[in-house]
This record gives sequence, structure tokens and C-alpha cells, in this order.
Amino acid sequence: VTVDLGKLIGAEGEDRQFSYSFTTLPLLLRARFDGLDINNDNQDNFDVRLTVATADKEEGSIVESLVKFSESTKAKWSHSEDGRTHSVVLPNIQNKGKNPKVINVSIGGNKLNVAKEDLLSIEIPSSDGFKVYSAEYRTTPERYVEVIFNKNLDEAQDMRGLAMISGIKSESITVQGNTIRMYPGTQGLEPGNNNIFLDKSIRNIKGETLGEHA
Repeated sequence: VTVDLGKLIGAEGEDRQFSYSFTTLPLLLRARFDGLDINNDNQDNFDVRLTVATADKEEGSIVESLVKFSESTKAKWSHSEDGRTHSVVLPNIQNKGKNPKVINVSIGGNKLNVAKEDLLSIEIPSSDGFKVYSAEYRTTPERYVEVIFNKNLDEAQDMRGLAMISGIKSESITVQGNTIRMYPGTQGLEPGNNNIFLDKSIRNIKGETLGEHA
């Protein structure tokens, strides 16, 4: 970029022009799975939450045009003010089969010459029966073990003694929707070296129980 300082401030001779260069980051997208919720209107279907991060500020409309889903759904997008974090919900995803199904997230064909790329694969559990979908130790913004089920839980059920982290004598437990969170407190946990106990009597809002220790 060259700036004519003569026109701006009346500079002359060698000082009349000032040149500089700059670069922009390439359009790079990364996708992260954030969670699986039960759809409010259909308790047998799921809402899938994702985040797409970009290396630099990008218009939301550009990101939406690039990201494709293998499942036909009306994706609900929201975009951060800095243009680098793009959240999306895939609502009302159905899986009435007995086996999990996979939703693929990718960069599809586009006019921006951004290379096609597989970003993420998400396993959608069957809505048949009552079972654990996933268990994960999270460290931000708080430290807790998050257990997600394929049905909403009975939030009135006392989970003390029913959901526990091995080796942790006392932890706070919260239940919301289809998720149990167990907080280890000051003891903390080491990722990958913890066992979780889930009692077979844990029940969902329909009264169904796990049926076996998880």
C-alpha cells in the first residue's frame, strides 16, 4: 500500500510517498462439538450444538455459505462480535433406528476457492431406550465431569450416591435436561484416569431407568 503524503500533509521529495505492506490470515475453519440436547418440541429428537472457529474475522454469511451438513436441517447460527466464533444449532435431529447415525460437517464446494475439507463427524444416538451418550471431563470454564444421556432426566431425583466419580468422596452434582455434571471441587481430576459410577436406578422424565450399572 502506498500513501501520498504530499496530498495529505504537503510532504515533498523522498518523504512524499510512504509505502507499507500487510497480510491477512487464510480463511481457516475448525469445528468443535459442544453438546447434545433434547428437542423441546419432540422429546425423541435431538438438538446438536457446534462451534466453528475462524483464524481471522469473517462475515457470518461467508461462514454459513461454506459449512455444510450431511443431515438436512435448518441450522440456527449466531456469530460473535469479533467474527471469529460462529455457533450453530442443528435442531430436531431424528434417529429412530436402533444404531447410532453420523452427521458429517464439512467445507463444501464454494466460489471463494476455499478447499473442501471434512471438519467433524458427530455420532447421534438412537432415541430407542434410555442410555448414556457420552462422559467427558471438562476444564473450562469450570472443572467437572459431564455425562450426557439420550433422554431428559428426572430432575427431581436425588443423584447423591447414584452418580459418582471414583476416588472423590464429596462432589457437587447438578442435573439439567439430559445432562449430569459432577464437580470434584478442590481435589481435581487427572484427564483419562477416572472412573464414573452411574447407578441403574437413574431415571428419565418418563420413569425409565438405565437398567444396569454404567
